[in-house]
Amino acid sequence: MDDRVSVSACLLSWKRPRNLKLIVRALDKLDFIDEILIWNNNPSVRLEFPGTCAAVLCLPKNVRTYGRYLCAVQARNPIIYTQDDDVLVSNVPDLYAGFLSDPSRITHALRPRQYAARHLEVHGDCQAALLGWGSFFLKEWISVLDQVPANLRRGRLFQREADRFFTILMTRTHNAVRARVRRLPDHATEGIALWREPDHWTCKALAVREALRIVRRRPGAAGAIDRMNTDSGA
Repeated sequence: MDDRVSVSACLLSWKRPRNLKLIVRALDKLDFIDEILIWNNNPSVRLEFPGTCAAVLCLPKNVRTYGRYLCAVQARNPIIYTQDDDVLVSNVPDLYAGFLSDPSRITHALRPRQYAARHLEVHGDCQAALLGWGSFFLKEWISVLDQVPANLRRGRLFQREADRFFTILMTRTHNAVRARVRRLPDHATEGIALWREPDHWTCKALAVREALRIVRRRPGAAGAIDRMNTDSGA
């Protein structure tokens, strides 16, 4: 892949507008990012980023994590960078270099404990990847979400766990890089952070199950099913 390809950064906003100002300023300094789009899941909050290349997109309701993909569809560049609004990532250039060296897979950052346990997210040919600590992928890959049934796509589970559906439906393992991040305010605030919701672990497990169900129903998926069963000890 041409290392001169420009990148669109797609960020989510819910209840951390102060954090976004820090994140946007940091991303605006990177020469390979020439567009920053903010998907505002909270229309009651006014977002402005004067002096930067940032633009704000709004929807009348909160679509949670799914918003990052709706945002990416609007991007003008073929490469997407995304992260959550609760961390400041300092090794974005390293992530970008990792993606350019292997543009067939998502490159994403994980903190050390998550990095060590990443094998637990592999299910045969599929791997669930965490994108919120910084990640790069191709815009064209978003089309895999079209395989999610419309009724499921409208529901809370999919919109909350869109990252798991996206990364599993790609039916490949992903390139993990150790994160260098600084946690920003409200990272662990109940009522704001998704991972603090009471049913967080249940939603993660259900999302994996539903995404793998979609993979298993694809034409010619028998080989992938056998590998999933072998890996799970079935």
